[in-house]
Amino acid sequence: MRPVLVMLTSALVVVAPLVACSSAEQPRVEETATATTSRDAGTPHFAVPEGWYALEHLLDVRAEDIPVAWASNVTFKSADLAEPKATGPTETIRTLPSDGIVIVAVGPHAPAGSAPFPRLRFPLELSDGRYLVEQYKGQPAPHVSFGYIDTWVGDERVLNIHYYIGTNDPSAGLLAEADRALATFSLD
Repeated sequence: MRPVLVMLTSALVVVAPLVACSSAEQPRVEETATATTSRDAGTPHFAVPEGWYALEHLLDVRAEDIPVAWASNVTFKSADLAEPKATGPTETIRTLPSDGIVIVAVGPHAPAGSAPFPRLRFPLELSDGRYLVEQYKGQPAPHVSFGYIDTWVGDERVLNIHYYIGTNDPSAGLLAEADRALATFSLD
């Protein structure tokens, strides 16, 4: 299946079901003339496993183009593709099946404050962050659990990773699948 290229007013989006694609065949978002220093620390990219989906785009936030990448083992909902957000594919996350996983990477970008984030080594692991289940602020649906990883990268840039799992009691196998997908994340 060929990648679908959608041009929005504020973002360039590449959607690619990566079924039976080698890493050399995976679609990439090319650097644009409007990109700013967010790219100095790298562009987020998932070289996702077979059967997963990936999306990369830029968001214009506070006069800075912030790179965002999504990865999921379920297809993204069309509403999410119509207007990508830094918060991730909200409709896809809200309707995750019990074996569904979505990972969202935002940045690197200028920090919004002075939070004491660690400097983590790649590849990242779920255990590098915090994991919340059941009731938490902003929970998109009662059955969706959430985890996050924040780290400094490059010179004074922050990377935020959020991951969502379609159950509050994920199996060891489901967590291992999420960890394998997260391990494919890089800053190119």
